[in-house]
Amino acid sequence: MSKTIRLEDQVYTRLETFRGKRETFSEAVDRLLTMLEKVGELRDVLEGQAKFQEWKHEQIEKPATR
Repeated sequence: MSKTIRLEDQVYTRLETFRGKRETFSEAVDRLLTMLEKVGELRDVLEGQAKFQEWKHEQIEKPATR
């Protein structure tokens, strides 16, 4: 099933530059969305790593309680 979408001229031109030689616009959008999802997953992992490093540093800096 296909749908019609409206793009501003400059957006169409940008999408056209990202599209492979034999790739449809639909395939290009799907590929770009997949990459965006992967970037989001990577961001989540990096944020988790940063929070872990902060926690680890806090644990090291805490005075030992007995």
